Amino acid sequence: MSNVNIHEGQHFKTMSGEVQAHKKLDEGGQGSVWTATYNCSDDYLLKVIPAPNVAIRENAENHKKNRGKLPKDFIWPEDIVKDDSFPGNAIAYVMAKVPGNYKELQKFLWPKGNEDKPEEMFASLDIQLKACATIAKAFHNLQLQGQFYQDLNEKNFLIDPNTGDVKIIDTDNVCDGRLDTGIFGTPGYIAPEVILRKTRPNRRSDLFSLAVILFSIMCRGNPLMGKKYRSYKFPSADEDIFARNPVFVYDDNDMSNRPVAGMDNGVIICWPLCPPEIQQAFKRAFSQEALHNPDKRIECFEWVDILMKVRAELVYCLKCGTYYSDCECPKCKMPKGNFWTIKTAANKEYPIYPGKIFVEHDFCGNREIKPVLRIAKNKTSNCMGIVNLSGSTWNVKIDGNGTSTNKFALKPSQGMDIPSYCDIEINLGDTLKTISINTRSI
Repeated sequence: MSNVNIHEGQHFKTMSGEVQAHKKLDEGGQGSVWTATYNCSDDYLLKVIPAPNVAIRENAENHKKNRGKLPKDFIWPEDIVKDDSFPGNAIAYVMAKVPGNYKELQKFLWPKGNEDKPEEMFASLDIQLKACATIAKAFHNLQLQGQFYQDLNEKNFLIDPNTGDVKIIDTDNVCDGRLDTGIFGTPGYIAPEVILRKTRPNRRSDLFSLAVILFSIMCRGNPLMGKKYRSYKFPSADEDIFARNPVFVYDDNDMSNRPVAGMDNGVIICWPLCPPEIQQAFKRAFSQEALHNPDKRIECFEWVDILMKVRAELVYCLKCGTYYSDCECPKCKMPKGNFWTIKTAANKEYPIYPGKIFVEHDFCGNREIKPVLRIAKNKTSNCMGIVNLSGSTWNVKIDGNGTSTNKFALKPSQGMDIPSYCDIEINLGDTLKTISINTRSI
């Protein structure tokens, strides 16, 4: 940084110990990030912000103090470098290094202007939806604590493409709005009212940015960048396309901003594969009403409900292996097959197949995305079965067509085969209640 001179191997005193900077990984408008050793461990990074205002410094200190109470999907400061370590008003803080299996959201987006696929791909639509729901849930938890993020963009999210787990970085942006941090966001993700300086970033502008992030994950592009955007001369495009006259690329009533072949290939390819309920949610999120009236935006918890409902109802195509939630496969058009199902205490019925993982929300609607039950295939018996992923012992009852009844306990990590043509009930406990498995659907 121009006014913060750091060299590799330099040591700094922190509030609780010492940190050593090693190699600079990245540098941007808000500061630089270095690999670091902290508490004799190399699993840390050091972020240096050259001239933060009072709010950013106060935020970092508060986040360190309250780290144990804040949402776990965010990477919060673990320690702060003492004020006298840098000249001027610079601040630096220590944060955990995110494991290498987490990839930057930017790598999942479709490259602009060529036919190549993204550098990273999700293992399945199931995992893709889980990643979206995890992000929505994280911001729901953040807002419950009176906090908002201000600058959601493709560089803030690290996602495991095989599990859908998410880590959210750059938490020095997070605040409660009492003080002005001077942050307005990243172009393409900023809410219209913030671009027009009608307001500073706030909880409702975060809802707009969240919808953009979710669209980016599902459709690999930007929801407002289409024909109108491509035909504009910069820099006037930002204010007009994203603030005064924004149009969703798949607006039902206005086709003027449709995706452009060769420039928006990700959106063109991914939109038809997007489950219908998700498409409708995006149309609502980027409707003219929601774009211009912050009070009409989809709340974080609504996104969780929509995404998890679609995820629970997913089936896979027996012909091409595509995951989908409609009446036929969107890829090969094969009609939806018959599947065994799980019925919850609330009479919700979901298809089951090997590899499917159910979470708490599926059974009790509590918006918790904690794994509870996995559908597996027994390699020895070749039967479909279930595995207990919870921390509780379940009570299982199998009624063999009225001729015999078998009752037993299924402990955490244990599995069982699912017998055909039997009535199966499993008590998952007081919170998740009793589920039944229907093996007569196939």
